[in-house]
Amino acid sequence: MHGLLLYPEFPASSFWSYRHIMPMVGAKAAFPPLGLLTFASLMPSDWSFELLDLNVDHPNDDELRARITASDAVFVSAMSVQKRSLVALLDGPARGLTTPWVLGGPYPSSFRDHILQPRTASDEILHRGLDVLVWGEGGQWVAAIDRLLREE
Repeated sequence: MHGLLLYPEFPASSFWSYRHIMPMVGAKAAFPPLGLLTFASLMPSDWSFELLDLNVDHPNDDELRARITASDAVFVSAMSVQKRSLVALLDGPARGLTTPWVLGGPYPSSFRDHILQPRTASDEILHRGLDVLVWGEGGQWVAAIDRLLREE
């Protein structure tokens, strides 16, 4: 099984991007996707993973679509400030694909009701495009997520 660990972009205008500071400290991103990496390390050993941090790498839509298509599942961790990037992915390069998407992290933990019962057009895109929501600590859900994805 092959999973794509996808970390949405922080908006350049947000506090969270630190875009102007990163070159000064010699870093590419302020917040590496440690939650995604930890989750991947807990998955069974027959899973392989590819990490794509959109704060560091900027593939075009065709390349993103190819990487999503080549994966058995896409795993995303996001904060609410990354929602716009996640919506753009689901409504752009991932649109119409059958690769399952798993979303965890602070955003679904805090706003799962917005995804499960959409109130806006962007909530509707998330509702349609996401297959599994993980809230709380992801480690407790590893076996269930693995089993679910193998049944797909």
